[in-house]
Amino acid sequence: MRDEMQFFRRLAILQHLPKAGHGKRTVAQLQKRLSEMNQQTTARTIQRDLLWLARHFPINCDSGNPHGWFWAVHAPGIQAPYLEPAAALAILLGLEEMQYLLPKSLLEDLEIYRQQAERALAHTALADWRQHVVALSDSVQKAPRLSPNRL
Repeated sequence: MRDEMQFFRRLAILQHLPKAGHGKRTVAQLQKRLSEMNQQTTARTIQRDLLWLARHFPINCDSGNPHGWFWAVHAPGIQAPYLEPAAALAILLGLEEMQYLLPKSLLEDLEIYRQQAERALAHTALADWRQHVVALSDSVQKAPRLSPNRL
């Protein structure tokens, strides 16, 4: 049971670390997040976990006081090992539609998901689907319907 708790605690810590340039997480912040997930632990345990994780994952600590932890530059973070092609297509279509509505910083945060979706679609039947569809606003009139005899 102890090994399972340690595994899930360390996984949760990795999931809560921001990527480089998007802030940092202190031990106290991580302890609060773990507590919100019903994983009660000490600050010292989190410090030990971070040192262990830094030996196995590309995470960094700054020299601030208190120290802040984050994913290294260009580190992919933790990703699900498989993304269904349909979900990947939905993510890409959604991001294309929202690119003009969302702040640039938020789009940068979502970039890792776009890349993962691109990889998931790369060698599937849906790979070129986005080239065959276009989203129109409500203000655009519908195209005229042609009778089957005219085709």
